[in-house]
Amino acid sequence: MREHGEQLSKLVEERTHSLTTANRQLHTEIAERVKVEKSLARAHRRLLMVLDSLDVIIYVVNMASYEILFMNRHAREIFGDGTGRICWTVMQCSQDGPCNFCSNKKVLADNAAKRGLGDVYVWEHQNTVTHEWYEHHDRAIKWMGDIRAKLSIVTDITERKNNEAREREVRELLEQGISQRTAELEKVHRQLLHSAKLSAVGKLAASIAHEFNNPICGIRNVLDGLQRRAKLEGEDLQMVDLAIRECGRIARLTKDLQSFNRPTSGKETLVDVHAALEDILLLCRKNLKNKRISLVKEFAPSLPGIQAVEDQIKQVFLNLLTNAEEAITAETGTITVRTEVRQGYVAVQFQDSGYGIVPENKERIFEPFFSTKSAAKGTGLGLSVSYGIVTRHGGTIEFESTPGIGSTFTVLLPVEGRT
Repeated sequence: MREHGEQLSKLVEERTHSLTTANRQLHTEIAERVKVEKSLARAHRRLLMVLDSLDVIIYVVNMASYEILFMNRHAREIFGDGTGRICWTVMQCSQDGPCNFCSNKKVLADNAAKRGLGDVYVWEHQNTVTHEWYEHHDRAIKWMGDIRAKLSIVTDITERKNNEAREREVRELLEQGISQRTAELEKVHRQLLHSAKLSAVGKLAASIAHEFNNPICGIRNVLDGLQRRAKLEGEDLQMVDLAIRECGRIARLTKDLQSFNRPTSGKETLVDVHAALEDILLLCRKNLKNKRISLVKEFAPSLPGIQAVEDQIKQVFLNLLTNAEEAITAETGTITVRTEVRQGYVAVQFQDSGYGIVPENKERIFEPFFSTKSAAKGTGLGLSVSYGIVTRHGGTIEFESTPGIGSTFTVLLPVEGRT
C-alpha cells in the first residue's frame, strides 16, 4: 500500500512537471505569436502608409464577388471610398455588370498556369466634364487568408495620351504642309519645264520662220503673177487660187512662230485695256454676228492702265476671243468679256458657252502645237503664244472649264508701276 502511494506520488510529480514545462512552452509560443502579430500589424500599417503615399491608384477586388476589399488614398480621392462595394459601381465604368475589359478571367488563367503575368490594359474614363485615360496592371493574389483577389495598380496616363494626340495632330499638319508644299513644288517644276520648252520651241520657231518666210513669199509672188498674166480657167484657176490661199496660211503660221520667240514690237507703253478690247471686239463683231453668237460686255467702271507692248496684248485678246468663238459649235451661243481689278492686277475674262475642255486635256492646254481642233482650223500655237506674252509681262493666264458647259480664260496683268 505504501509502495503504491509512493508510485502515485511520483506519477503526480512527473505529470505536474510535464504540465509546468508545457505551460511555460505555451506561454513562450503565445508571447512569440503576439510579438509576430504585433510585428505583422506594424508591417501592415507601414504597407498601408506606403500604398497611401503613392500617387497611383491601387485597389484589391474579390474575384468571386467583385467586392472591393481595399483602396489606397489616391484611389479614394479619385473614386471615393468604395470598400465593400461592387467595383464597377465605384469606378462607373459599367451599369449592370463587369466591364467589357475586365481582366479577372485572364488573371486567373495566368495564375493557374503559374506564369504570374497578370494583365495590362488601357481604360478610358469619360464624362461630361473630364476625359481621362488609365493604364491597369493586374495580378492575382491571396487576400486575408484564402480569398482569391485581384491586385490592380492603375497609372493615370491622360497627359501621355493628350501628348500623343497633340503629336498626331502636329504630324498630320506637317504631313499636310509637306504634301501641299510638294504639290506647289511640282507645279513650279511643271511651269519651269513649260517655260524651258517654250524657250526651246521659240528658238526653233524663229529659225523655221526665217527659213520658210522668204521662199513662201517668192512662191506667192510667182503665183500672183501667174494669176494676173496667164489666162487660167476652170480647175487650173481653182488650183492657183488654192495655192495662193495655202501660201497665205503658211505665212500666218510663220508669223505665229516668229512671235513665239520675239515680240512684234519691243516698246512698252501705257495701255488702256478697255480701248484695246474695243479694237479687238470691233474686229471680230461681224464674224460673231454671222455665227449668231451674242457678245456681252461687263467692263469695270474704271480700270488702271498697264505697262505693256500694246500689239502683243491685243494678240492675246484676239487669240482668246477666237478660241471662245470656235468653241461654240451650237447654232447660238454667248461670249462674255469681263474686266475687273484683282489685288494689284487687271483681270480680263473671256467666258464662252462652248463645248469646254475635257479633264485629260487640261494639263496640256498651253503646250506648243497641242490643239483639239482639226489641222485646217488651228496650229496649236495660239494659247502657247498668249501664255508666253502674258508671262513676259509679269502676269499669268488662268482657266476653268466644264465639258458641255463652257470655259473661262482669265488674263491677269500687273497694273502700271507694279514690279
